[in-house]
Amino acid sequence: MILAKLLVELLTENQLEDEEFISWNKIDLGEFELLDDASLELDKSSFVNLRHKAALLANIITDFSQIEYPLDRMKRHRHEINGGYKIAKRRGARLNEVEVYNLLFRFTDPKRRDAIAIMYRTERFGMEKILLLPDKTQARFKQECRSYLNEAAYLVLRQKMDPDDQSELIENLRCLNVHERCAQTLQHEFGHVLHWREWDALDIHNERDILTWFLEYGYYEIVDRRVPGFSEMNIFEKLLVLKESLVEDYRVSLNIKAERGKFILPNKFCFTGDFEKPNLMNEGVEIMKRMLDDQISDTRHRSASSSDYDSLKAIAVIQRRRRRNPNWVAGESSITTETIKSDYKQLDAFLEVASTNEKVEGPVKTIHS
Repeated sequence: MILAKLLVELLTENQLEDEEFISWNKIDLGEFELLDDASLELDKSSFVNLRHKAALLANIITDFSQIEYPLDRMKRHRHEINGGYKIAKRRGARLNEVEVYNLLFRFTDPKRRDAIAIMYRTERFGMEKILLLPDKTQARFKQECRSYLNEAAYLVLRQKMDPDDQSELIENLRCLNVHERCAQTLQHEFGHVLHWREWDALDIHNERDILTWFLEYGYYEIVDRRVPGFSEMNIFEKLLVLKESLVEDYRVSLNIKAERGKFILPNKFCFTGDFEKPNLMNEGVEIMKRMLDDQISDTRHRSASSSDYDSLKAIAVIQRRRRRNPNWVAGESSITTETIKSDYKQLDAFLEVASTNEKVEGPVKTIHS
């Protein structure tokens, strides 16, 4: 029985005298067994369906040990999410189609512990949800800036990055603040919403189908040309990098279109290749657009969940891979027919085992450095 008071703040979009605003509702769930007696603190009397919100938490938390109230990450402030929400929506992330939650706890299980946000939906309710997890947003984007600038300096020193591109990077990173960084997270998560809708429309159901999808569009190849050591990863690491890079390219595409060509925040997995050859980023964005072009499908018939992998960990992993592969050249493909055969072989072995046991899950999708 989960006894902790799980506070969740729900963002809902409303219209009042032609002005858009976000109303905030706090839910004190108390014990799940006593939903009817749980206290409810509202900003608006029209808020309903407490059971729906409690059921969401019951779906994402099956044991109290799966969550913690972190000391090193702060709850996201209302002004941060309010500003980020409006920026992301203005750029084209249709957040009015989803529910956005600001959670006061984070997860401790291996699949979600590195997440700073999670896109989630269930078969029962059908509504996609974006869960923002506690984070020190200002500290995060400052550290991201330092990491990206250090990588750029490393490449310029070795004459692998044009100094003009370094200056452009500096100009883009100057756009970051807590509202902007939150907007980037929301744009990223809405990218996950779109790729799950596209997979539904294409009837893609397993990892083998997902790999084929990435290969057929050429996205597997463009990521290999942007990420050092990609061909050396196991297939589950590759699928994570492919999926995360795809939604990062979606996030970047919204920035470029709305902000006169500014990408603002680099792709957290493809940045070093993009720094060396900026045309690779543009190529990745164009392929992503073709892949998600038909995402208008509104089919929501199965559970889905995707998380925003911790950006600082992703950056550190890619930087270490770059240092261990000094001869790697951005834009050059390292994949072979044997590489792809090996990927399918790994997936076939996993799916064969899974077919005999419905409870079998894929390996925890973390990137090993």
